[in-house]
Amino acid sequence: MDSLARNQRAYRLTITTLVPFRRALGRLAGFVGELRRAQIDLRYLDVGGGLGVRYSDQKPPTRTEYARLVSRMVRKLGVHLLLEPGRSIIAPAGVLLTRVVYMKANRGKTFVVVDSAMNDLMRPALYGAIHPITKVVREAKENDTQRQRVDIVGPVCETGDCFCRIGRWEK
Repeated sequence: MDSLARNQRAYRLTITTLVPFRRALGRLAGFVGELRRAQIDLRYLDVGGGLGVRYSDQKPPTRTEYARLVSRMVRKLGVHLLLEPGRSIIAPAGVLLTRVVYMKANRGKTFVVVDSAMNDLMRPALYGAIHPITKVVREAKENDTQRQRVDIVGPVCETGDCFCRIGRWEK
């Protein structure tokens, strides 16, 4: 620890909800104090990736709440603050627009195959991330809608090439 800390001029933290973030910042403040007592003076403190991103029912704190907490906790340390707001700014700005290529039924399951794949949106395949899917259609005839459970998948024919499972999908 001592040799690592002597060569280290920054420390990074990645927690994105306020209660544990507050605790972690308190611990980091104590750590900065310990390092200073050991004649190791940090100039920078990197508090990581910033706010969380809402994908389904999460409720990340507001930017104002986050800024107040970080400012209050870090100001007294006398270090330069580094933070990366990253995904909280850019995540809601993008869309993946894809088209249904065909629907197929196999062993009692219905698959909606789209012209995008896991290489276009990797997060569901890598770690099960949930992204909202909005169906955009031409106006249907009155009796033309039936609902069913479907898996929305890409054409890669890999188990991981599944964007999501939807319980009620209009045909």
